[in-house]
Amino acid sequence: MTAVPIVVAEHVGRTYGQGRQAVVAVHDFSGAIEPGRSVAVVGPSGSGKSTLLHLLAGLDAPTVGRVSWPGLGTSARALPAGTIALVFQGPSLLPALDARENVALPILLAGGRDADAGRAADAALALLGLSGVGSALPEELSGGQAQRVAVARALASGPRLLIADEPTGQLDHAAAGLVIDAILAVVDTGAAVVVSTHDAAVAARFSSSWRMADGALYHEDPAW
Repeated sequence: MTAVPIVVAEHVGRTYGQGRQAVVAVHDFSGAIEPGRSVAVVGPSGSGKSTLLHLLAGLDAPTVGRVSWPGLGTSARALPAGTIALVFQGPSLLPALDARENVALPILLAGGRDADAGRAADAALALLGLSGVGSALPEELSGGQAQRVAVARALASGPRLLIADEPTGQLDHAAAGLVIDAILAVVDTGAAVVVSTHDAAVAARFSSSWRMADGALYHEDPAW
């Protein structure tokens, strides 16, 4: 029996601006991601990878076409907090909260108890080698530490769909390996994972690869 896809994109396009100033960030993209699948989206800077990830996460709406989440519900905005987790490419931690509080926040927003959220945050930070920075504010963290805290936050809530935009871009080889190990571990729980990356070694660890250029898919993975 075929699994119901977590997310489906049907002839999706995203254009910013109008007329001569219009920029087509994603053009006529279709694809489906089933539970337990890991996808690496690769391509040069400006190829549309980040926009595509935001569309799949429900963070942005397509100009044309449709994105749906049949394995989760029809609308990403109606889902409980933490069901879809997104790791941004840039800084995303709340500056007034320490690292542990940042990681626990999605669980609390979903109605979790303080004690449970704290335990989950501690476990996620430990998984990423960050047990010693739980009480540090974002401004006290290095760029690489902050990125790992953001990944820990995405993992702690046990998402069904995890989307990460260049999660290893600021990390050394050892830290990058730790992050990808942790991200791919959620696939074993039946979650789906989509990651954009410039690193061929990172992309090689994923079960599927989507290659983009100029907002369009130009290589379809045979498993798609």
